[in-house]
Parts: sequence; C-alpha cells; structure tokens
Amino acid sequence: MHTRIVFLALVLVGVFAALVPAQERTSLRASKIKALRHASSATLSDMMEGIVVVKLKGESARPFEVQATRAKVERGLATLQATMRSHGLWKIEPLWKAEYENKLRQTLATRIGTGELGEAILTARTPSEAAARLCSDISRIYYLHYSGGTNPAAVAAELSKLPEVEYAEPSYIYSLSLVPNDSAYGTRGQDFFDYHNIPQAWDVSTGSANVVIAILDTGIEFDHPDLQDKIWTNPGETGTDAQGRDKRSNGIDDDGNGFIDDWRGWDFWESGTTTATRDNNPLDEFSGHGTGTAGLAGASTNNGIGIASTGFNCRVMAVKLGGTRERVRNVAFIDQGIIYAATNGANIINSSFGGPNRSRAIEDAVNFATNAGALVVAASGNSGSEAPSYPAAYTNALSVGAVLHSGPNIGQRAPFSNFGSTVNVYAAGSAILTTVPGRAVDVKDGRFASELYIQLSGTSFACPIIAGIAGLIKAHHPTWSPQRIATQLRATAFGPASLRILDANAALRRTVPGLVAFDLRYDDQSSSIIARIANYNAPTANAEFLLSTTVPGVSIPTPRITRGVINTGDTITLSFQVSLPSTIDFTTTTALFRLDMVDNPSNYSDAAFLDLSRPAWLEQVRLAQFSTDFHAVKLVNRNVAWACADAGVVIRTLDGGRTWTRVASPTSNNLYCINALSENIAIVGDGPDSGPAKLYRTTDGGQTWQEVNASGSFWNAIHFFDAQNAIAQSDAVSATDGFVLVKTTDGGASWAPISQTVSAGSGEFGLVGSFQFVGNSGWFGTNKGRVLYSTDAGNTWNSATAAGSNDWLIAIAFSAANTGVAGGYTLQNQQIANSVLRRSADGGRTWTTPTAPSALAFFSGAGVPEVGQLWLSAFSSQGPVIFTSRDAGLTWLVHNSTPLTDAVTSFSFVVETDTVFGLALTNDGLLLRYAQPARASSVREIGTERPQTFKLEQNYPNPFNPTTTIVYQLPVASEVSLKVYDILGREVATLFRGRQNAGRYQAQFNATQLSSGMYFYRLQAGNYVETKKMILIK
Repeated sequence: MHTRIVFLALVLVGVFAALVPAQERTSLRASKIKALRHASSATLSDMMEGIVVVKLKGESARPFEVQATRAKVERGLATLQATMRSHGLWKIEPLWKAEYENKLRQTLATRIGTGELGEAILTARTPSEAAARLCSDISRIYYLHYSGGTNPAAVAAELSKLPEVEYAEPSYIYSLSLVPNDSAYGTRGQDFFDYHNIPQAWDVSTGSANVVIAILDTGIEFDHPDLQDKIWTNPGETGTDAQGRDKRSNGIDDDGNGFIDDWRGWDFWESGTTTATRDNNPLDEFSGHGTGTAGLAGASTNNGIGIASTGFNCRVMAVKLGGTRERVRNVAFIDQGIIYAATNGANIINSSFGGPNRSRAIEDAVNFATNAGALVVAASGNSGSEAPSYPAAYTNALSVGAVLHSGPNIGQRAPFSNFGSTVNVYAAGSAILTTVPGRAVDVKDGRFASELYIQLSGTSFACPIIAGIAGLIKAHHPTWSPQRIATQLRATAFGPASLRILDANAALRRTVPGLVAFDLRYDDQSSSIIARIANYNAPTANAEFLLSTTVPGVSIPTPRITRGVINTGDTITLSFQVSLPSTIDFTTTTALFRLDMVDNPSNYSDAAFLDLSRPAWLEQVRLAQFSTDFHAVKLVNRNVAWACADAGVVIRTLDGGRTWTRVASPTSNNLYCINALSENIAIVGDGPDSGPAKLYRTTDGGQTWQEVNASGSFWNAIHFFDAQNAIAQSDAVSATDGFVLVKTTDGGASWAPISQTVSAGSGEFGLVGSFQFVGNSGWFGTNKGRVLYSTDAGNTWNSATAAGSNDWLIAIAFSAANTGVAGGYTLQNQQIANSVLRRSADGGRTWTTPTAPSALAFFSGAGVPEVGQLWLSAFSSQGPVIFTSRDAGLTWLVHNSTPLTDAVTSFSFVVETDTVFGLALTNDGLLLRYAQPARASSVREIGTERPQTFKLEQNYPNPFNPTTTIVYQLPVASEVSLKVYDILGREVATLFRGRQNAGRYQAQFNATQLSSGMYFYRLQAGNYVETKKMILIK
C-alpha cells in the first residue's frame, strides 16, 4: 500500500473513534478538521522531513558557509539564503565534498585508458582530469536541512522558481522490493542456478576479489559464516597509523575520503526520522534485507556450507541506507550511497529498492557512477505493473525483473514483478534461499530465530543474482564499460524482447552486438520518428531496423532501414516518416511503436519502444508560495479562476492559471469551498475550529469581503445554477439538526435555508467537494456511505445507501442527470482497507458496483456533462493518478498527466465553443491545466462534398454487437450533440458535443458494457433534431 494511504488511514482512525459519541457536535467538527489538516502531511511518509535537495546552475555554484550552531547562511547565494532562512535553515550539506576527490582519483587511476569509464570522461588523460570532469556536475548538489516543519515538496517547489536553481526536490524515501516470505513459492531455493546456466558460466569465470559489488541496502550481517570472508574492507582505513593505533577506530579519516573510520563501509541512516544519525558500522540490525541481497551476490561459494552466490569470488561492500528501527522497510539518501560506492572503487552497485518518485539528484548520481566505471543494477519493483520504478527506470541503470524459474509456469514473469519497456532483464525472484542474520529481524517477521538462511521473494532478490553475474563479466572483461556489461546481459538473454531472461553461460561465452536506442522520439516538424542508436557491444554484420505499431490508421511508408556494419562504440541516427491520423486521442490512447533491431548473421535481435501518448494534464504552475493546504479551485472561464486554502488564503488568476495573485483574506479560518461568477464576484465558505461557519462574498475582485451567512458549522460546497441562484451545503450545527442547505436568489448577497430538514445520522458529515449538480439534479456524499440526491434544484432531498457505513464517499461525479459515480475508501479495522466506487444509472436512487479502476482510494471527482466525461483523482500502488471515463463510468482509463506528488483535491471545468478547459489542484499546490477538443475520438469527418441538408442515417450494422457506425451530415456549421439513450430515456453515452463545420461525419459507438436491448441515438444540430432506434444483441 502506498505510504500516503497508510498514514492517512492512521489519521482517520482517530477521526472515526471520535465520532462514536456523536452527541457532542464540536468534537465531530474537530475530528473532521484534524483529518483534513493531516491529509496534506501524509506524503511525508515517502520523503525525509526537514530536507530538500538543490542543484545549482553551473554559473551559480560556489561553496556555502554556515554558522556552527542552528545557523543561517552567512555567505553564498543571497536569494537562496533569504528563502531558506524563513524555513529555519540550519545546515547545508554538499553531496560532493572536496575530500572525496582524492579517493576518486585513486579509483580512476586504474581505469584511465582502459575503456571501462563512461562516455563523459572516456577521453580523459589523467585521473585528475577525469575526476574534475565528474565533479563539475555532481558538486553543484546540496542537501538543505531546515527546522520550520514545512512540507519538503512545498519548499522544493518554492526553490525551483529561483533563477539560480537548476532543480530542487524532496529527499525521497524508497521501499525495499521485498515480497513477504510464503511457503507456496517452493522449498528448494537454490535451484535457479541451473535454470540460468550459471554453473557453465563459472567454467569461464568465478569472479575476482578485485571486483567489488556494493550492496546499497539495510546493511550486512558481517559475522554471518557465509559472508564474513567476503566483506570489502577499505585499505586506507585498516592497519595501524603512525602512532600505532588501529585505523579502524582511531577517529581519523586516514584515507582522506571524507568518512572517518569507514573500514568496512558506511551507514548513512542508522536512526532518526527528521535528522539522520550516521556512523561507520553498516550492520544489518533490524531488517535482514541487506544481508539477503548480499548473500545472493557475494556469499562464499564452494566453501562446503550454506548457499552459493552468483558472484562467487567477488566481494561485497556494505553501504547502509536505512532499515532503521523506525523505518525498517525503507531506505533514503540514495544519491549519497551511490557516490560513496563509486568513489571508493565499487564496480557493480546493487540497488534492491525503488519507488514512483523520480529524483533528478539520484539520476545525476547514477550517471556519475556510470561515468566512473560502476554499473548500477536496480530492482524493477513489485507492483506487478508497467509503472516505472526508480532508480531502476533511469537510462543508465540496469533494471531487473523477476521470472518464475520452476513449476508449471516456468519461464513466465513472476506475478509481483514490474514489467514493460523500462525492465531490461529478468532473473529468478521467487522463494530464493539466501543469507539472513541469526536473530530476530523483519524478513523473519520479527521472530527470534537462529536460522541463517531463509527463502525470500521479490525483485529485490532477482537483482543481486544479476549483479553477481555482472561481477563475473567484469572479472572476465576488466576493461568493459558499465554500458557494455549491461548490454551484454540483455543481448545474450533468452526470450522475447519483452521478457529477456538471464543466460549466464551465454553472457560469459558469446560476444554479440548490443544495440541501444538511447534517444527515440517523434519529431513534429518532420512528422518522423527519430532513433539514435549506439552499439555498446560487438560489431554488427548486417544491422536492420523495422518500425511497427498497432495503432489503427498509422502509416509508415518506409518501415525498414538497413545499416550493415555498426562498429563497437558507434552511434547512428535513423529517421522513419510516420503519418498519424487526426482522430487519435493521444491523451488516453497508448500509441506504442516498436523498433526491432536485428543482426541476423550474429543471431542477434532486440527491440525498443516509443509511446506517443501525451499528457493532457500539464503542469501550469506551483502555488506553494501561497499555501500547501489547498482545498478547492473554481474555473469561471478559460482565463479566470479562483482557489482557496487554509488560513484564509484566496488567490485569483486572470490569464488561465499562469500567474496568480493573493487577494484579501475574508477570515483567518481555513477555507474549504469556493465558487465564482466572474473576475470580481466570488463566494467562499470556511470550517472553523469552533463557532459558526460563514460564507463570505466579494464583488470587487477580492479587495473586500462581506459576511453573507453564518448558519453552518463547516461549509463543504457552493454551487451556482446561474448568476442569481445558488446553493451551499454545510454539516449540521448540532447533533439534533440535519445538514445545513441554504439558497440564494440574488447572486449570493443573501441566503435562506431550504424548508426541509435533511437528516444527518449519528457521527455523519459531508465531505469537502463531494457535491455536484447537473441542471436541477444534485448529489452529495457522506462519511457513512450515503448519497443525498435532489431533482428540484436542491429544494428537497432524498437519501440512498450507496455503500457501507464505514465508507467515505469523498468523490461525486455525474456525466448526466441520471448517470454518475460516488467514490472514496473504506475504513476497516482502523485502516483504509480498500477503495470504494459505486455507479448510479437512475439519478442516485440506486447504486451498483461497477468495474472500477485499480486504486487504493479515491479522493476527488468531477463530471463534465457537456461532453459526457467523468474524472476521478486517486492513489494507486504507483502513487497519485487521474482516471477518466467517457461512457458514464462503465469503463475507465488512466489519463496521462504531469507526474504528481500528491493527489488532486479539486477539479473544475468549463466548456467553451469546441474546447473543454479544466484545472486540477493538489493539496500541496500543484496546478494542472487541461485543454482538449470537446469531441469523442471516435468521430471523424468523411467525404469532401458539402451536404445540402441535415440528415441522421440509420446505424450499421443493426442489430449490432458490440460496435456500430452512425453517420450524419450538416449543411452548415452547427453546435452538435450526438447522444445515446436507453429505452427508459436515460442517457448512456455522449458521442459528440461541440461545434462542427459543414460536412459528413461518422461516429463509432461501442456498447461493450451495455446489456442487450433497444437503444435510441439522438442528433441535435442547431434547431434540427432527429432520433433513431438501434438494437444491441449479445
């Protein structure tokens, strides 16, 4: 489960417990406010508190100076100093220290001129020159420690705007790629050696003690009998110093690498949650995970005890990045660990962890290691999806998935393993027998047990199998670069391009080409797919390249290009002309292209993939300078929008969201809902800790505000029917009252309660933003699984039980007056147990459970009835995500967006002419903008002649199953609506809504999710209206 959801569950537990004695309404309100306040801080569980990572632009980088105590920066970049001073800056820590360079020069001295360094420094003539090139980039990265308590994502967003800053980001925490031990995975645990032909590989190479595999993990159990003789020791920190003292404990940095007494590695995160404690003892104290990965890569082999490792004679370096008592399954400070390992001579760096957060600092560190001659091998992740996991998905990392190596499904991807174009090679990862500490640790489920070997599963344990074989290749080919070793492992693997399985024997014996498409993109100007391809391995004899796609309607006039001989180290550029049909909606379509790379004389083949899907939701701006606790955004038109946040913050934009201005605050209370009629008129509602909740109105663009209502306890939503009429909804004021619903008929200047008492159950309240109207039909959800619905503009309300009494229906979205969804999450046993999604086809009277998108919890929703769209914000196992439905909630698509660090808390849409405009705002202040044509992708123009009359033709085929074609024509440009209804008159699909020029059009209707029966399709174009019948037979 994503860490944010777990944290939020714990917050909500306190809320739910407080609701039980519901006679005290103040307690109810306090509990609700507590949940809302903590929701924004929930993301802290996947980042270090009080730390941001900043990289300065090249022309701005120079050393910082800070005071010795909780100090402020005295010198350096004045702008950055001033910004961080307000956040309580107390320490600035460079990722690269001057002391590191001495050690780096020693490491590079043996690699200069051998070909084993990366391209960036391959031509360096001396260790000093090579080190200088490497340091010039990495030395501009700093860790900024602060004590102000502000969310690191918000601080990073603020710093990113500074002209001196290249990037700023949180210091991310990653999860170990471990699947809990399960006896069903098998009992042998070491039978993967034969499957991967490893014994035959050992006939070629058994590795070397000179090859070091760094284990970036939770530490290593140094006294384990299968590991104690295989631990790397730092030669500069062993022996005795000039005074006869043991260098391992003399308190001096004897080798000048910046780390005192690091004689067998370093512990970057021994303990702590806000300030990390570090020392020179990278012992695997609480987890056992690091000991397990170390055993598979480097346990003593052929020693008569325990297990064998793939790396045989290679040694392992302990670099501890976590596994603390407090965060036993997490690691952090990845970039620092990679720099340490590469600088101190590691050849291979094993990283059996990952997560959805892409860090540019870690990517810079991976590139640094690659150029220094160290290959980073990383676990692809255990979510069983195509979602990229980092660091595995970085270009210069070798990503490892897991395959089933025995049983009836041998050769298939392990169900837990990630897959897709970012995964390079697969190895056994199910029930692998490996080393563990002989005490109670996490991988033993915390049991005190003396066993030294257990079976573990996950891509965590496939990863060191590959790392060990990479060590064998390095020992056999000491001058090979990291890219060549990585390419050799994939090029000699067996299986299709989508599932390349390790063949260790071939990796040690065969020499084949290794073609890598390191730049594959679509060029709009030339309408071409451009491929830049490098050959990192043996020369080709007759290289051929074939571009293909499964996207309908795409034309590739010349799909095949032959290039013949491509020598080792050469790079070529290919261009394929591509014709893309205008009807493809690339925001929801997976437009996948495949480039096959073949050299038949050497029996070599591989493939690269390009997805032309593009994000419809693009980052517009970050608003963290105003607040990191936003609750609502309202788009008035394509240019004007308002948003509100905690502490009375109200902001406004007049240019479509590019720039925002803070207006006057109507109150110091938190503001949870907002609506607006223009750039001058807006209404907000608050949710105070105590006392009445109030509505405030401005008519002068936020310069002044007037209190217009004080009858609520916590305002959840405001909706305008038109410029004069609106409705607002609040929680009950006391335990005996119902929900507060007030209406206005004068544009919000005055409000009066509706005549009906809308009952609220014990401990029941509404949810911020869970409120929508389509025409006169409206709905709002509660924390007790109920949906209240109205059909008369909110004058009267009925209720329906849509879900269970522990279900929080925090997202309401309707695409028509009859069809919509209610989503949220279930609280069970004091945790968020699962997501909840219900669908109604009768205006909210009854609810069913549809096929739901995969999510841990839904957090907000919106409907756009003008075009029949539904939107949901959610957390999935890969992090925040946006889903959309074009068929009234029957099927869902992941909608491509700018990567999110937080879930969207509020959507707002307007439809103008032929375009849908939208804004999506996350709690921490990331604003996304959406602008797409208001038409279904299945509608296209056919023919070139201009029709003389309006006409709607009979669909064909008819009857149909499940698709049919509908053709219509327009003699003049018109506002067009093409919709489908069931026999009861309920809208089931919007095929098109918007303006079209004169012409003849064809629409494809897919009724896969509908049941057999009679349906009606209706065309309205200006004053022309026509309806026809069609029959679906399944």
